[in-house]
Amino acid sequence: MAADGGPAQREGPDGAERRSTPLAFALLLVTYELFAWAGHRWVIVAGAAAPIWPAAGIAVAGLVLGGRRLAPAVLLGALAGGLLASVAQPWWIQLALAVGKTAGAWAAAALIERFAHRRFTELARVHDVLLLIAAAILSSAVSTAIGAGALLVTGRLAEVDLWRVATAWFFGDAVGILIITALILTNIPNPRAEKLFSGWRLANLTGALLAVAGLCALVFFSGPAARAWAIYPALGWVALAFRSRGAALGLLIVLVMASLGTMLGKGPFAFSQLDPGLLLLQQYLVVTAATTLLLAAAVDERNSESRLYRTVANELATRRELQRTTRLLTMIGDAAPIFIYAKDRDGRFIYANRELLEMYRRPLGEVIGRTDRDLIDSAESDTFIANDRRIMASGRSCELEEELTIDGEVRVFFSIKAPLRGDDGAITGIVGISTDVTDRRHQQQEVERLARRAEIAQRGARSSLYEYDVQTDRVSRDPVLAELCGILPHELGPAQAEWERHIHPHDLASFRSTLASALDRYERFALDYRVIGQGGRITWVQDSGTIVRDENGQAQQVIGLVTDITSQRNADEREQLLAREVDHRAKNLLAVVQSVVQLTRADDSEQLKAGITGRIQSLARAHSLLAESRWEGVELTALAREEVAPYAEESDGRITLQGPRLTLRPAAAQSIALVLHELATNAAKYGALSADSGRIDLSWCIEPDGGLLLVWQERGGPPGPEQPPSRSGFGSRLIKASVERQLRGTLAYDWAANGLTVTMTIAPEYVSLGERGDDLAAN
Repeated sequence: MAADGGPAQREGPDGAERRSTPLAFALLLVTYELFAWAGHRWVIVAGAAAPIWPAAGIAVAGLVLGGRRLAPAVLLGALAGGLLASVAQPWWIQLALAVGKTAGAWAAAALIERFAHRRFTELARVHDVLLLIAAAILSSAVSTAIGAGALLVTGRLAEVDLWRVATAWFFGDAVGILIITALILTNIPNPRAEKLFSGWRLANLTGALLAVAGLCALVFFSGPAARAWAIYPALGWVALAFRSRGAALGLLIVLVMASLGTMLGKGPFAFSQLDPGLLLLQQYLVVTAATTLLLAAAVDERNSESRLYRTVANELATRRELQRTTRLLTMIGDAAPIFIYAKDRDGRFIYANRELLEMYRRPLGEVIGRTDRDLIDSAESDTFIANDRRIMASGRSCELEEELTIDGEVRVFFSIKAPLRGDDGAITGIVGISTDVTDRRHQQQEVERLARRAEIAQRGARSSLYEYDVQTDRVSRDPVLAELCGILPHELGPAQAEWERHIHPHDLASFRSTLASALDRYERFALDYRVIGQGGRITWVQDSGTIVRDENGQAQQVIGLVTDITSQRNADEREQLLAREVDHRAKNLLAVVQSVVQLTRADDSEQLKAGITGRIQSLARAHSLLAESRWEGVELTALAREEVAPYAEESDGRITLQGPRLTLRPAAAQSIALVLHELATNAAKYGALSADSGRIDLSWCIEPDGGLLLVWQERGGPPGPEQPPSRSGFGSRLIKASVERQLRGTLAYDWAANGLTVTMTIAPEYVSLGERGDDLAAN
């Protein structure tokens, strides 16, 4: 336990975390103030001792539940209670009395925190009640010593009255702590506690409490000859039947009625304010409270022990049954002519039946703890491992075919695998069975065409099998169907209508008409439709079934399968989108080719042919790169390398490419390809590549706005023109149109004497930045 003054949040006696909050502080202050005011209305010495001090119980309960950091609330509540009751004591004496009551409550809470165990607040064990009694004694002693001592030292209390006042003070606090603290602690919300106020128990409790109240009325509102012990049978009934919670409620009734009757001069403890009957009443209440709480705790403790014994006995019986079941399952597994196995998440075998061990020709100890890769050919084991991981990742069972080479022959196995889950539902591995279907496959090859529906059902059995009884309109489904379609199990009952309730409204009519037609005249049916699961989730399923008829041809049963084909549907949609995109790009490409052919100019046919061919080849290279990426984009380095490739071998490493790895959008790839082709062709004819000493550096980078900056720099070629050419050729116009119009960029030429430099920018929407690459040079 943390000492007082530690963190505000800590663990309380019942094992739960507590937090001292302003609300708890205010609640304790106000509650203590009201009960202190009530206590001051019935005192022996003005402002000092009351026969019963319930506020002491409020203080101890508040500090136990909220932490000793709330002690200032008790102090302020005690001062405010005295002020509210107009106690005729100087403020410094009231402060001393408040300090005594606060110190007593603090000491009791500290004692409980030191020695209490979990679930202390339920007072369900004798140890807990004894600890509460000890806390009441400690708190009362501290409060009495400080309070009565202060009154004695200041002359407010005569020595002759010291023992009477101190005794009354001590027992008044003790009664308040034993009854009020027990009442609060046992009735706070506790999810572990037995429900008390519900059903017949509420009626039983009401009767018991009425019996207590009736006996109290007979005892404490009659003459002095009444016997106080007469209420014990009813209190015992409450303690035995309702444990500490009911006992605390009964004690509250006794406290109130005994105090009220005595104040009215009735019952066995009737007294004047100076009568020793006060002490007898207090002692009676202390003994009654302690006895009743101890009785309730003893019964609860004995019942807990009995429950523990029954739990242990049930656990032992469960273990014996588990062992018997395990032996039975092992016998069944070893007798089965198929492979039965289980693996952990890392693929290590944790179970293998005899058939599997004989196939591996290894004893159990050499298989358990090893993976498929340790036991068979790596290529086949990689397939097994990949299948297992896929099934664990999907969280669904799966039926599939796997191949395994045995004695040099490839055998085909039909495997059913499912995730293996722990008690908490987490996937811990995989469990499966595999059947050798090689011979069966050979026998069925001749009838595969006639049994295509059956093959489809068999391949589709990776999801859910169902049987529909036409006569009773009841459906038997395996539990995978709900998981497959995202439906809660309790939402999918045995009636056919409960399945139809989850079919998409637009598909329901088609489903009903197809099924009705099949039941009326067909042997099989198959249709695709959508199922609506939790949160509006849409799952496309394929429902295929076979109609079983009686000798009169009447439909009796439908045996069918339901395949989550959502992925297939999505793939089909993506293919259609891709086909439309390719068609669109091809038309754009043909339009560009047409423009190249129409606008290319040359002095003779050979020159015209070469110009057109070079430009079309440039477009073809860009098109090939786009096709390889499924028209998602082209990496700039690859595109540049392709465009300078015709000149790279001749230039002997004089062309370098440098820049980060990034991807050009499809709309920009063809335009950049034409630009680089025109620049490279021009350099080969007139620029740096036309001289042996010339070289070209192509570099690029991403600008702050996300756009692309490309720099084409020629050095070491023949001297360039002193000023830009006065007339632009087709190549220059093509470059300008590609950069400025199509790519929304800028273009600048620098006709320096040592070589041409072309600076281009491209708008950000045409560029996607990838990982940073090393400097690349064309060879």
